[in-house]
Amino acid sequence: MDRPSAIALHPALLPPGTVVGAWRVVAWAGRGIHGAVYRVVPVDTEDAPPRALKLALLPRDPRFAREAELLSRLRHPHIPRLWEDGEWQHPSGTLHPFLVMDWVEGTPLYDWAQQNSPSSQEVLRLLAQLARALQALHAQGCVHRDMKGRQCSF
Repeated sequence: MDRPSAIALHPALLPPGTVVGAWRVVAWAGRGIHGAVYRVVPVDTEDAPPRALKLALLPRDPRFAREAELLSRLRHPHIPRLWEDGEWQHPSGTLHPFLVMDWVEGTPLYDWAQQNSPSSQEVLRLLAQLARALQALHAQGCVHRDMKGRQCSF
Protein backbone atom coordinates (compact mmCIF):
# COMPACT_ATOMS: atom_id res chain seq x y z
CA MET A 1 0.00 0.00 0.00
CA ASP A 2 1.28 3.45 -0.87
CA ARG A 3 1.81 5.60 2.20
CA PRO A 4 0.22 9.05 2.17
CA SER A 5 2.55 12.00 2.44
CA ALA A 6 2.91 13.68 5.83
CA ILE A 7 1.13 16.72 4.43
CA ALA A 8 -1.86 14.65 3.26
CA LEU A 9 -2.15 12.63 6.48
CA HIS A 10 -4.55 14.33 8.87
CA PRO A 11 -6.07 12.91 12.10
CA ALA A 12 -9.58 13.57 10.74
CA LEU A 13 -9.01 11.65 7.49
CA LEU A 14 -6.76 8.63 8.08
CA PRO A 15 -6.91 6.21 5.15
CA PRO A 16 -7.67 2.51 5.67
CA GLY A 17 -4.52 0.62 6.59
CA THR A 18 -3.09 3.39 8.79
CA VAL A 19 -1.69 2.00 12.05
CA VAL A 20 -2.48 3.80 15.29
CA GLY A 21 -0.84 2.10 18.26
CA ALA A 22 -1.67 -1.59 17.98
CA TRP A 23 -4.69 -0.92 15.75
CA ARG A 24 -5.20 -0.85 11.97
CA VAL A 25 -7.78 1.53 10.53
CA VAL A 26 -10.46 -0.31 8.56
CA ALA A 27 -12.80 2.61 7.84
CA TRP A 28 -13.64 6.17 8.78
CA ALA A 29 -16.80 6.28 10.91
CA GLY A 30 -17.42 9.92 11.81
CA ARG A 31 -16.13 13.16 13.19
CA GLY A 32 -16.96 15.48 16.04
CA ILE A 33 -15.57 18.78 17.19
CA HIS A 34 -12.62 17.27 19.07
CA GLY A 35 -11.99 13.94 17.38
CA ALA A 36 -12.47 11.56 14.50
CA VAL A 37 -13.80 8.03 14.92
CA TYR A 38 -12.54 5.03 12.97
CA ARG A 39 -13.46 1.37 12.83
CA VAL A 40 -10.26 -0.53 13.70
CA VAL A 41 -8.98 -4.05 14.27
CA PRO A 42 -5.84 -5.22 16.06
CA VAL A 43 -2.79 -5.16 13.79
CA ASP A 44 -1.89 -8.77 14.62
CA THR A 45 -5.44 -10.23 14.61
CA GLU A 46 -7.36 -9.04 11.56
CA ASP A 47 -10.33 -11.36 12.24
CA ALA A 48 -10.90 -9.95 15.77
CA PRO A 49 -14.09 -8.00 16.49
CA PRO A 50 -13.84 -4.38 15.37
CA ARG A 51 -13.36 -1.56 17.86
CA ALA A 52 -13.91 2.18 17.67
CA LEU A 53 -10.83 4.40 17.72
CA LYS A 54 -11.40 8.03 18.68
CA LEU A 55 -8.41 10.17 17.63
CA ALA A 56 -7.88 13.74 18.84
CA LEU A 57 -7.80 16.35 16.12
CA LEU A 58 -5.60 18.63 18.21
CA PRO A 59 -2.16 17.54 19.45
CA ARG A 60 -1.98 16.65 23.15
CA ASP A 61 -5.69 17.37 23.72
CA PRO A 62 -6.19 17.02 27.52
CA ARG A 63 -9.86 16.04 27.15
CA PHE A 64 -8.78 12.59 25.97
CA ALA A 65 -6.83 11.86 29.16
CA ARG A 66 -9.86 12.83 31.25
CA GLU A 67 -12.16 10.68 29.12
CA ALA A 68 -9.77 7.70 29.34
CA GLU A 69 -9.53 8.03 33.12
CA LEU A 70 -13.31 8.17 33.45
CA LEU A 71 -14.00 5.29 31.06
CA SER A 72 -11.40 3.12 32.81
CA ARG A 73 -13.58 3.30 35.96
CA LEU A 74 -16.92 2.61 34.28
CA ARG A 75 -18.64 -0.68 33.54
CA HIS A 76 -22.15 -0.09 32.29
CA PRO A 77 -24.20 -1.94 29.64
CA HIS A 78 -24.97 1.30 27.77
CA ILE A 79 -21.49 2.86 27.85
CA PRO A 80 -18.78 1.50 25.50
CA ARG A 81 -15.87 -0.17 27.29
CA LEU A 82 -12.41 1.39 27.04
CA TRP A 83 -9.84 -1.06 25.64
CA GLU A 84 -6.80 1.17 25.28
CA ASP A 85 -5.61 4.74 25.28
CA GLY A 86 -2.39 6.15 23.93
CA GLU A 87 -0.86 8.64 21.52
CA TRP A 88 -0.45 8.51 17.78
CA GLN A 89 2.53 10.32 16.33
CA HIS A 90 1.80 12.22 13.15
CA PRO A 91 4.68 12.09 10.63
CA SER A 92 5.36 15.77 11.47
CA GLY A 93 6.08 14.70 15.07
CA THR A 94 2.93 15.99 16.80
CA LEU A 95 1.29 13.60 19.28
CA HIS A 96 -2.46 13.05 19.13
CA PRO A 97 -4.18 11.15 21.96
CA PHE A 98 -6.50 8.29 21.08
CA LEU A 99 -9.02 6.02 22.78
CA VAL A 100 -10.07 2.54 21.65
CA MET A 101 -13.55 1.50 22.75
CA ASP A 102 -16.23 -1.05 21.93
CA TRP A 103 -17.59 -0.73 18.42
CA VAL A 104 -21.37 -0.28 18.66
CA GLU A 105 -23.21 -1.44 15.57
CA GLY A 106 -26.58 0.09 14.95
CA THR A 107 -28.74 2.78 13.48
CA PRO A 108 -28.48 6.39 14.65
CA LEU A 109 -31.37 7.30 16.93
CA TYR A 110 -32.90 9.92 14.61
CA ASP A 111 -32.88 7.48 11.67
CA TRP A 112 -34.31 4.68 13.84
CA ALA A 113 -37.15 6.91 15.07
CA GLN A 114 -38.00 8.05 11.55
CA GLN A 115 -37.97 4.48 10.19
CA ASN A 116 -39.92 2.89 13.07
CA SER A 117 -42.32 5.56 14.37
CA PRO A 118 -41.81 4.29 17.94
CA SER A 119 -44.64 4.24 20.44
CA SER A 120 -44.49 6.40 23.55
CA GLN A 121 -43.65 3.23 25.53
CA GLU A 122 -40.64 2.51 23.27
CA VAL A 123 -39.46 6.11 23.55
CA LEU A 124 -39.72 5.93 27.35
CA ARG A 125 -37.71 2.68 27.39
CA LEU A 126 -34.92 4.28 25.34
CA LEU A 127 -34.94 7.43 27.45
CA ALA A 128 -34.70 5.28 30.59
CA GLN A 129 -31.60 3.53 29.17
CA LEU A 130 -30.07 6.90 28.35
CA ALA A 131 -30.90 8.25 31.82
CA ARG A 132 -29.25 5.23 33.50
CA ALA A 133 -26.09 5.71 31.42
CA LEU A 134 -25.99 9.42 32.26
CA GLN A 135 -26.59 8.58 35.94
CA ALA A 136 -23.53 6.27 35.87
CA LEU A 137 -21.45 9.08 34.36
CA HIS A 138 -22.72 11.62 36.89
CA ALA A 139 -21.93 9.22 39.75
CA GLN A 140 -18.29 9.39 38.58
CA GLY A 141 -18.32 13.19 38.60
CA CYS A 142 -18.76 13.57 34.84
CA VAL A 143 -21.29 15.69 32.99
CA HIS A 144 -21.76 14.71 29.34
CA ARG A 145 -22.29 18.00 27.55
CA ASP A 146 -22.70 16.76 23.98
CA MET A 147 -25.57 14.27 23.66
CA LYS A 148 -26.79 13.85 20.10
CA GLY A 149 -29.22 11.45 18.51
CA ARG A 150 -26.59 10.41 15.99
CA GLN A 151 -24.43 9.06 18.83
CA CYS A 152 -27.06 6.66 20.18
CA SER A 153 -27.29 3.41 18.26
CA PHE A 154 -30.02 0.77 18.51
